[in-house]
Amino acid sequence: MCSRVLVITDTHGIFLPIYEKNKDKIGRVSMLILLGDHSVADVARIKQIFDSTVIMKYGLYGNHDVPETLADIPCLDHKSCRLGFTFTGLNGSHRYKPTQIYGYNQAEGLQAVKSLPKVSVLFSHDSPFRDNQDDAHCGLQGITKYIKKVHPKTVIHGHLHKPDHYQIKNFGRTTDVYCVYQMAVFEIEKDGTVKSFEQFDTL
Repeated sequence: MCSRVLVITDTHGIFLPIYEKNKDKIGRVSMLILLGDHSVADVARIKQIFDSTVIMKYGLYGNHDVPETLADIPCLDHKSCRLGFTFTGLNGSHRYKPTQIYGYNQAEGLQAVKSLPKVSVLFSHDSPFRDNQDDAHCGLQGITKYIKKVHPKTVIHGHLHKPDHYQIKNFGRTTDVYCVYQMAVFEIEKDGTVKSFEQFDTL
């Protein structure tokens, strides 16, 4: 049986119009995951809307977030969780400015993933490393290392403001990587495989 997971990311203070545009597509979901870069007001509104309908809620901090952002939504960073499939999370992005609270330089990112649980689905704010991008959007070598060592079925991230789906193959195993922008719904099998996903309309 699949779990239906709502992913929200990079709303940057405009969650409500995003939600109003897409609310009829959401349907019933088993879990809500926030991947970061939300205003405090966004998270308060998200919690208000989904508190009575979605029991399992987790969040991650993005590169623009402050400690107050998640309020009382549990932070998924480095936790080991299960919803049919096993999953964990990683805060932040590649640190590209000194004022950034949640993030890593590449060496720190490589160190951080050493303590990530071995799971079938990794949720993160940032992407695997991409060496043809600027410092703000190059991703983390640590996420790439985790994929090559642990071989999760799926990685779901935000940060890039552009929906995408691609695969990373290593030693005959394949990890599907999904970039979400603003809102999407995933149906995830017990082994962490994505059966289907829908990226909602963006603003």
